[in-house]
Amino acid sequence: MKRHQPKIEVEASPAERALEVVCIIALAYTLLLPALRWDSIPATVPTHFDASGEVTTMGPRAALWLLVGITVLLYIGMSAIQRIPHMYNYPVRITEQNAAAQYRLGRLFMAAMKAWCVLLFAGIIHIILRAALGGPGVGTGFLVFTFGGIVVLLGGYVVLARRAR
Repeated sequence: MKRHQPKIEVEASPAERALEVVCIIALAYTLLLPALRWDSIPATVPTHFDASGEVTTMGPRAALWLLVGITVLLYIGMSAIQRIPHMYNYPVRITEQNAAAQYRLGRLFMAAMKAWCVLLFAGIIHIILRAALGGPGVGTGFLVFTFGGIVVLLGGYVVLARRAR
């Protein structure tokens, strides 16, 4: 059973606005990269890499637009969710006294997750294009970003939320 959480408006913080700029830049990169390089992209591109970063499956270059579409949908969906922090599940009980602080943290966490997701997909598209044009596949830096990013974001959020009870 979901507890009633107060519905209050919380303004976007400067950090949220900065993360939004990161998202917009990454979205622009995601949209422009395939569009500007379309003529030089081979008919088939990597669509899967193994654990060592080697290409294991190829697919049509149009698959890049599917990834672009997913990125845009993630951005739109997460932007909508970011605006309703009173609907989130929190690691602490929400009260009238802590609601504003918890909602600010929740919005910031959602903004950070949205930026991480958009950057992740921008990186995937970049890696696919790089590999399609004869460059290396997935490197360890990308894997660290993928797995380390989620651990740092989630762990950091839980610690901050508990401190702001």
